[in-house]
Amino acid sequence: MAVGNLAPPGLAANDGMAGGIATALKGAGINVPLTGQDAELAGVQRILADQQSSTVYKAFRPEADATAEIAVKLLNGEDIKSVADITAPAAPAPPSPRCR
Repeated sequence: MAVGNLAPPGLAANDGMAGGIATALKGAGINVPLTGQDAELAGVQRILADQQSSTVYKAFRPEADATAEIAVKLLNGEDIKSVADITAPAAPAPPSPRCR
């Protein structure tokens, strides 16, 4: 949501997507805070060039280890609550498109 004459900040799923967004924003002459994820070299370079505000680094090893453990437990018919004890709520169904 824009506030006054300010455009909303950008949040990209990863630094690669942030790069595309940064290019599009630059081409449109828009300068807003923009962040990505993964701390890719190109993302860090855009931060240094003032084309991206920040990036988020998450260590992938703990996620990969937990995912592998969950997969093995599921294949063996075992409970996974010792690895993943939180269940995400179901997302609400999107509204139906209007017919015209």
